[in-house]
Amino acid sequence: MTTVHLIGNAHIDPVWLWRWPSGLVEAISTCRTAADLLQEFPEFVFTRSDMWLYERIEELDPTLFRRIRHFVELERWQPVGGWYIQPDCNLPTAESFRRHISMGKAYFRSKLGMDITVGYNVDSFGHAATLPRFLSDAGYDSYVMMRPMEHEMELPASLFRWRCGEAEVVTWRIPRGYTTPAGDLTEHIEASLEGADPRIGHVLCFYGVGNHGGGPSRAQLRWIMDHRKAFPDAELVFSHPRRFFDAVKPFRDLLPMVEGELQYHAIGCYSALMSIKRAMRKAEHGLLAAEAAAGRYPDEAPANASEILHGAWKKVLFNQFHDIYAGSCIEPACRDALNQLGSASEAAESIITDIHLRRMNRLPPDPLARIVAVNPADTPFSGYLEHEPWAGGKRLQRLRGRLRDEKDEPVPFQIVPQPLIVAPRD
Repeated sequence: MTTVHLIGNAHIDPVWLWRWPSGLVEAISTCRTAADLLQEFPEFVFTRSDMWLYERIEELDPTLFRRIRHFVELERWQPVGGWYIQPDCNLPTAESFRRHISMGKAYFRSKLGMDITVGYNVDSFGHAATLPRFLSDAGYDSYVMMRPMEHEMELPASLFRWRCGEAEVVTWRIPRGYTTPAGDLTEHIEASLEGADPRIGHVLCFYGVGNHGGGPSRAQLRWIMDHRKAFPDAELVFSHPRRFFDAVKPFRDLLPMVEGELQYHAIGCYSALMSIKRAMRKAEHGLLAAEAAAGRYPDEAPANASEILHGAWKKVLFNQFHDIYAGSCIEPACRDALNQLGSASEAAESIITDIHLRRMNRLPPDPLARIVAVNPADTPFSGYLEHEPWAGGKRLQRLRGRLRDEKDEPVPFQIVPQPLIVAPRD
């Protein structure tokens, strides 16, 4: 007998063919409907990821958040993933992956009393080979993904052990899809059972209407209750990913091993929207530099630097959502992303500037003009510095051979053309 763990979920892209305000409205409405269905159907279990959405519900609809917390306590509403959002899983820096995890897990522990241990990126366009290490280091033992799908990458089974070095997580690849538009779930259930290992006796099957709003419907719930025993040698149960991975844990040694990255899907996205990709990397590096500067010079940092940087990181992590960062959202949503990433970069630059100016004010007088450069990192810097002195053309030429370091040693430099002044268009 094989147990089919039916996962009622609502996959809602906060940004895709719509901008984030529309996505947020639909996500909150869908969660409200899910709470109503939990009240109506005592056996129903709902699964939902993304700290971003839970935090917005807490801020905008406290009554709904209290209902969610009540069902979490009853183990009928199951947060999964534990990340800030479901990001692109190829492009972010290692530090960004760690921020998704650390920020998300801290939130769910604080607000819902849960330590989430099931990773969950069901729609990301591929998965970097290092993810098992990031997950394992943070206390995860399992992972759910879907892309690349069966026609894009052959895997030994839907359920396998995914390894990076000595770190590994038990992983389930969704075989058909995470949404089921109709009430009849037969095709999805049969797809899950097709590769079932009879020695293990457990499979996952996802259902729920999507993408722009939806989630499990009354028709789907009634269909499940009417077809519990309709499949030969199988039983349908309302479940959630943590329950499934706990059930298969005794059979870990039977699972095939997979190493390396899980690719490829939608590869054209990765050469699109380079403006967002450049802005993202600038924001990531800027925030890391600002944090390093504030940590090294706390007396010169703004009193609220930590709060500012925390908010800026949220903008960065949100825009790593796979349909934004990879490059598959509409143009107005791209403008939103560039605005938010620019805001994060500006916050970092403002903090760095404040710190450096306060430090410069404490320097002793010097008869010569000074250029002060600070490296807040704990590793030596080797590269070019850019400075904008206002010395005039001829006076700037006379600087040749006269730019010296703190030991009075000459510093080589090159004068480059000034950026053009571009008049705004009407």
